[in-house]
Amino acid sequence: MARWSYDNSLTDIQNCILEQIANHMGNRVLMGNILNISYEEYEILTSKLRFISQVEECEKYCIAIIAAWVAACKHGREKQFYSELKQIKRRLPQHYHAYIMEAFTSTFYNYQIDTMGIEFKSSADVRKAIIMHND
Repeated sequence: MARWSYDNSLTDIQNCILEQIANHMGNRVLMGNILNISYEEYEILTSKLRFISQVEECEKYCIAIIAAWVAACKHGREKQFYSELKQIKRRLPQHYHAYIMEAFTSTFYNYQIDTMGIEFKSSADVRKAIIMHND
């Protein structure tokens, strides 16, 4: 049974995800091991993320994006999810792309999510680290 439904807000879902992460901060564990997001929950989460249309939302919901990305890997949907992320990014003005990268970098460091030794310079670097979280 899913912990959340389509009636939950993205903020509520992200808070649930943050609770899971908070219990493991500093342990350098793999996100794929601590975020037990079912396929149904993944579908609900991604349906909410598709409505992101502003750079501020990318920053605000960065942890939810990372969690969904990790779940996408777990459920064999990483390529599709990455493609959807690129679509969201294309809808935003190009001068915000560096700002979005900084949001991902800050989120990894602020929540002590292991970067796997990768220095984030592009979305491909973030993608590499996310995929490694499911190995």
